[in-house]
Amino acid sequence: MNLYLKILGAVLLVFSTTFCGFMLSVRLKSRCKFLLAFQDFLCTLETNIRYNTDDIIRLIEKSAINPMLSVFSGTKHSDFSNYWQKAITSIPQSYGLKNDDIAVLEDFGKALGTTDVEGQLNHIELYKNILNSQLIKSKEEYKDKSKLYKVLGFFTGSIIAILYKGLKNMDVDMIFKIAAIGIIVAILNQLLVRSGREEQAMLTTLAGLIVVLSMLVTQISTLFGTIKSLFGL
Repeated sequence: MNLYLKILGAVLLVFSTTFCGFMLSVRLKSRCKFLLAFQDFLCTLETNIRYNTDDIIRLIEKSAINPMLSVFSGTKHSDFSNYWQKAITSIPQSYGLKNDDIAVLEDFGKALGTTDVEGQLNHIELYKNILNSQLIKSKEEYKDKSKLYKVLGFFTGSIIAILYKGLKNMDVDMIFKIAAIGIIVAILNQLLVRSGREEQAMLTTLAGLIVVLSMLVTQISTLFGTIKSLFGL
């Protein structure tokens, strides 16, 4: 029974750290998808402005056909400024947009609909180029960090579990405490990220790691002592 509890604790620990890694990777992917969807939206809006005479809000709703851009549809506002600001603030945090992305979207809406057709088309063209730069950066970040987050999440939990497995006097309660910390940190991380507090989410993760490492100091020292004795070092 004791062995099963140890295995269960180790599995929970690895699952919680792996889950954190996968969620960070998903956010990076969602950011790429949203920026790509908005880029397509700008192209469609450009065509609609050129060939339609509807008001700007109606043209935006016609152009926002991608489900990720649903925040731009169904909003009842006669004032474009309020309409645009409400749409931007309604973008789900799970899309992983950075402050720079939000700033670009807000700036784009400030001048939209305030000039003649040619002026609006030039404005859209300008922000297509700006958005393309943001999209390239997001793809590079996803390529560089996506697998890293997944691997780090899995191996962090695995290494801690292996360290405990290597100890003869392994404490089951300690394993469950660490697993609980990992799960709590994972939940807090997602709550903070969804509320747009990426910095606090990172600090929470680091704090959880420090707490776990402080709990492991004695056990790691004991493990290294056992290894030295075993190999006569």
